[in-house]
Amino acid sequence: GRQDLSLPVGTITGALHLRRAAPGLYEPDVEVWLDPARHHLPVRLRHSQGDRLRWTLELQTEALQGATPP
Repeated sequence: GRQDLSLPVGTITGALHLRRAAPGLYEPDVEVWLDPARHHLPVRLRHSQGDRLRWTLELQTEALQGATPP
């Protein structure tokens, strides 16, 4: 579904939230939030395995890189 997120980079409106539930007892749950305003690039990724192991990556800053003008 769609969710609004508050991240260090700013507010993300209407991020697409996708989740893969753990297929087995010892397999991880994986969730990703994609930002349609950034060409559906991931802005949050969460990995969890039971109650013991969990980590989350979030977009902190945004720096554009491109060609240097002549």
